[in-house]
Amino acid sequence: MSADTPLDRFKQATINTIRAIAERDDVLVGFSDSTAVQVLAVSGNRVRVPLPQKGMTSEAIAALRGLADAAALQLRYRDEALYQKALPVKAEEASIYAALEQARVEAIGAQQMTG
Repeated sequence: MSADTPLDRFKQATINTIRAIAERDDVLVGFSDSTAVQVLAVSGNRVRVPLPQKGMTSEAIAALRGLADAAALQLRYRDEALYQKALPVKAEEASIYAALEQARVEAIGAQQMTG
């Protein structure tokens, strides 16, 4: 991917950052231009990241980068088999479980990463 436009540079920086934080070169990063995609999506070694929209504030763009970082931490610190084994069946419980797991991996990342 060439880095000719600001969007191309954003994509490449995001891909590189996700792979570095996750400590995995096999991560495949996709980008969605849908404004409906505002949550992180991780499946196996795949991550879907929303693209910044025209007119977004720098704070909103930083929030998108934060979603990418959160996905990378999930890839690095989550044992997917164990996560799936303990995943509750009821939707509300599964939602709480997912939020707690994300908080766990982000807390580990905050402790392990400087800056």
